[in-house]
Amino acid sequence: MTEGLASGRKLVVLVDAFDQSNSLPDEYFETHDVLHVLTHAHADHYTGLQHSRWSAPGGRGKVLCNAVTATLVEAIVGLPRDILRVIDMEQPVAVHPSVTLTLIDANHCPGACMALFEFASGRRVLHTGDFRYSRSFQSDAQYAPLQHAVNKGLDDVFLDTTDCHPKHAVIPDRDAALEELGRAFDARNTGQDEASLHLIATYTIGKERVLEEIARRLGTPIVVDAQKQALLQLSGRDMALYSTDAGPTTTPTTSARVVKWGTLGETWPYFRPNYTAPAELANSLGYKKVVGWVPTGWVSASQQRSFSKSLLGVDVEIVLVPYSEHSSFAELKEFVGWVKPKHVVPTVGADDEKATSKLLK
Repeated sequence: MTEGLASGRKLVVLVDAFDQSNSLPDEYFETHDVLHVLTHAHADHYTGLQHSRWSAPGGRGKVLCNAVTATLVEAIVGLPRDILRVIDMEQPVAVHPSVTLTLIDANHCPGACMALFEFASGRRVLHTGDFRYSRSFQSDAQYAPLQHAVNKGLDDVFLDTTDCHPKHAVIPDRDAALEELGRAFDARNTGQDEASLHLIATYTIGKERVLEEIARRLGTPIVVDAQKQALLQLSGRDMALYSTDAGPTTTPTTSARVVKWGTLGETWPYFRPNYTAPAELANSLGYKKVVGWVPTGWVSASQQRSFSKSLLGVDVEIVLVPYSEHSSFAELKEFVGWVKPKHVVPTVGADDEKATSKLLK
């Protein structure tokens, strides 16, 4: 987003757009004031920060983010801490003489926030980053800055349109999805004599509630690698629910561990299971039964929730769980109906602003 300044210079705000910043010539920064904002520490949002120019003297300036995201991105990317400017949550902060920034919880993953910009000109812009809308946005005290901005009137909303399609009209809220997961998990473990290995596919950060639901139901910690454990600790999770990899045992007992996203299959544009990876891992650990869990909102449009096959002497089942940290299509419509911006700018998978605005009416 761009704002003209009285001095004749232009203020440019780049949100999760570090590759775009990297493509700009150094001369651009001589005539423009450029602010860089990071909404959360998912790779598709911090991509570009790995470029050497960010750690070079002078670099591209400060990256504005909250404390959790600063800690995570420093650990994941290895950024020098001094280029990260931590902004307190829910507090308006003057980040430039012509703009105030307020960071608001995005209900997405650890550290994820929305960014509310209030310009000296009177223009108000909300960038949702990645978010899962909840009606609590309209009433809870932590969302008071957003409520006030809505009452004053928003000019533009840069909207997370990951699930902006009628086929994603209804995605269960996360509590309901966890209840469904719990029932499915218990059904596969109650009264079973044979030990089973449970694999849960997740990103580097995110979907922690899925892991913790399974850990509680299982009664033993989820096995994670050292990097995942460190990031969970930095995110402030309950570390009693996690342990590091203990390796193979002579007598396998029912257990659960995290695997990287994509290990159990590809989710886009439709789910295609990968039986080989879980079968090989189970076989190496001495298990004859493995159940893979894939938490994704995209399963809501799928007619099939479970995929099974025997391979390498292992019974493999992969289960899709409708757990999403993005807003459903119905939630997006409700959110836009509440905030009533003059313009909606899609940020994911949609380039036509008019078509998106029409779809959300």
